[in-house]
Amino acid sequence: MFDVHFHWFPEDLLERARQRFPDVFFLRLPLERIDDSIRMMDDYGIETSLIVYGAYLGMVIEAASDVREEAYRMLLERTAERCARHPGRFLHVAVIDAGAGEGAVSQLERAVKEYGCAALEMDTCYERDGETIFPQERHFWPLYAKAQELDVPVFFHPRVPPFWRKLPSNIQFTAVDWGFLMSNQLAIQMMAYGGVFDAFPTLQFIFCQLGGFVPFSLGRSDLNFAMHEEFPTRHTNSPDLKVVKLRDYAGRFYVDIHSMDTAAIRCAAETLGAEHILFATDFPVTPLKMGAPWHLEELRQSGLREEAIEAIKIGNARTLFKLPK
Repeated sequence: MFDVHFHWFPEDLLERARQRFPDVFFLRLPLERIDDSIRMMDDYGIETSLIVYGAYLGMVIEAASDVREEAYRMLLERTAERCARHPGRFLHVAVIDAGAGEGAVSQLERAVKEYGCAALEMDTCYERDGETIFPQERHFWPLYAKAQELDVPVFFHPRVPPFWRKLPSNIQFTAVDWGFLMSNQLAIQMMAYGGVFDAFPTLQFIFCQLGGFVPFSLGRSDLNFAMHEEFPTRHTNSPDLKVVKLRDYAGRFYVDIHSMDTAAIRCAAETLGAEHILFATDFPVTPLKMGAPWHLEELRQSGLREEAIEAIKIGNARTLFKLPK
């Protein structure tokens, strides 16, 4: 099997972040214990995992160095060294300062060519001057162009949208539960509206948690498109956006099954296609009992054909990352 969503940080950089941010619970997780992770992989038949960083990346980068580009370099260098110690067991993503403009493009090229990164990690949303921005913004297009040129997919890790802070205080504790799903949904929707999928036709994209609510909302998107045609005074407030049917882009991205149950997986297989679904554990952030063994059982009970389940477990990742059979 191939795990497309696995967390790890170098011990020295993680320890700096723990000292800088002692109250952040998730930094106390065993994110540096690679031997424990390999045992888990062996126990459940996971041959290779993709190392990603996710919601803790910003804190690790801030604690690593006052110079952001140097901090990213340190992280990539240490991760590449760790992967080299375990041939065939890990791939890893490129992380760059997405706000660095053209500098981000050169960072991505170095990450792929010098450190062997297999994908570019980005967030499903960002913050600029207190506002939430999504990855359809033209600011990010040079990165997409370079990723397409380098033939590496873009992995979007969910982030709680900054606008969530404006919601009532008594629902803030649900930010990771529902904010992540909303962020996935909005990122995909805005990338379709913003023309990203059209502008970069050979670039592959990966979203977590089945893409949030996307598999369940294609009908709603159809309605939105029909309403837009019926009432043309409804507009997008931006010349860079146009209303489209999300259904038309269902085959333009991959989604992982992290934390999703049988019914959700079945729905995604019907709407997005089983050939666009990837196995994922989110280990060690997600407890093991809700990770590999749980997902294997959910797949077993899904009613999907055996060849579809096998594609989700490894076949789709083999195609996406050009792995040997």
